[in-house]
Amino acid sequence: MFFYFIICFTYAAITKKSLKDLYSKYLEIDFEVESGSATGLLKEQNNMFYQLLYQKGFDEKTIKTDNILLIWLQGGPGCSSQSAFYELIGPFHIVKSDADFIIEKKNNSWNDFASILFIDQPFGTGFSQGDILINSTLKASAYFVEFMVEFFKVHPEFGQAQTYLTGFSYSGHFVPFFSNCLLASDIKFNYKGIIIGNGLQSVINQISSISSYLYINGYLSQEQKQISQKKENQIQSMILKYQEKQAGAAFTQYSKDLEKLTKTDLSNILLKHYAKRSNDWISFINKYKDKFGIQNNITEVCNQQVKQQMESDFSFDLTKQIQELLQKGTILFYDGQMDASINHAGTLSWISSLQSEYIHQWKSEKKSIFKFEGRTVGNLKKTQKFTSVIIYNAGHTATFDQPQIIYQMMKHHLNNDYNWS
Repeated sequence: MFFYFIICFTYAAITKKSLKDLYSKYLEIDFEVESGSATGLLKEQNNMFYQLLYQKGFDEKTIKTDNILLIWLQGGPGCSSQSAFYELIGPFHIVKSDADFIIEKKNNSWNDFASILFIDQPFGTGFSQGDILINSTLKASAYFVEFMVEFFKVHPEFGQAQTYLTGFSYSGHFVPFFSNCLLASDIKFNYKGIIIGNGLQSVINQISSISSYLYINGYLSQEQKQISQKKENQIQSMILKYQEKQAGAAFTQYSKDLEKLTKTDLSNILLKHYAKRSNDWISFINKYKDKFGIQNNITEVCNQQVKQQMESDFSFDLTKQIQELLQKGTILFYDGQMDASINHAGTLSWISSLQSEYIHQWKSEKKSIFKFEGRTVGNLKKTQKFTSVIIYNAGHTATFDQPQIIYQMMKHHLNNDYNWS
C-alpha cells in the first residue's frame, strides 16, 4: 500500500520566508511566523503552500525539542488551511479598512501551547498549485509525505516535537490516512496522535444517522424520515457496489435536499442561515503575496472544483486506518452537538463497531462532564488511547462556534488530564 514512499526525492525543495516583520507592522508579537512553498514534489510542476506559526515566545532557534507541533489539514475537500489560521485557531483576526488592514489579537489561540503548521492541500486548494488532478486521499497522500520530508529538512528543530495531525470535517479522511503514510515512511518524527472534529471517516456507517438526528430534533416528520432513510440506504448500496462517483454525488445532493426540506443549515441546526466568517485575510495575503512567496491570487476559501473532482473519494472508508492508529498513538474525536451532517450519534455508532481492544476499553468507561468556569459545556468518555467529546451549543465548525471551549479541550487533551471539570 505504501510502496511508493521509497522513491528517492531529489527534485523537491522548500523556499521559506519570515513574516514576523510584516505582521509586526500591525501589532506587536513575540513569536515567529513563516510562510513557504514546497516545489517540485514527485518531480512535477507544483507548489504546496504553508504557514508555520511558532508557539508564543519561540522561534526557530529557541524552540525546545519537547514542544508540541500540530499539523493542521483543512477539510472541504478543497478549503484553505489558512482560514483556520485567521478565523479559527490562530492569534490574528484581519479586518480590511478603507486605507489598509487592521490586525486584531485573538484570544484562545492554539499557539499559546503549540506550534502549528497550516498546509494548503491538495493542489488547487488555497495558494497551492499543481498540474496533476488529485481525485483521492490516496493520491494526495504521496505529495503530503514528500512535503513533510522537505519540511523536516529545513526544520530539524521539530524532529523531536510531540506531533499531532488535526483538522475537522473532511480531515476525517486526510488526517488518519496521512498519519499512517507518515508512519510507514522513512521520516523520523515523534508521532503522538490525531485530533479530529466532526470528521467524515465512514460515510457508509455515518450517513444512516442523519435522518434520525433530524427527526429526533423535530426537523423531519415520520413520513419524511422514512423517505430520507430510503435515500440513505440507496447511497449505502452504491458504496457497496463500488459506485464511488455516483455515491459521492448522491451524498452531496442528499445534503442539499435535506437543507431545502428542513429550511436549516445541516452543519448547525441552530442557524437558519450559514454564519459567514470574515475572509478579509484573503485580500491581505493577495496584497502581500510577494512577502508570502506566492504567485496566485484567490477569491474564495474553498475551491469547488477540487471538491467535485474528489467526489468519488467521499465513500473511502477509514475504519482500517483508525484501528491501526490506535496501536500507534492517541485519538481524540470531538463533535459539535448541533451538527446534523456528521453528527455525534453516527460517529459513536461507527466507533462502537470497531474491532479493537482499545475501543472495548473505551465502551466500558463512564461518561464524565466537561465543565468550564462552572458551566457544563459538554461531556466526554476517555481512556489512555481514545477520547470522544461532545461540545454543547456548537455545530460542524466547533472551533468557530465555541473557540474558548475547544481551546480548553485541547489543553486538557494535550496534558492528558482525566478531570475536565
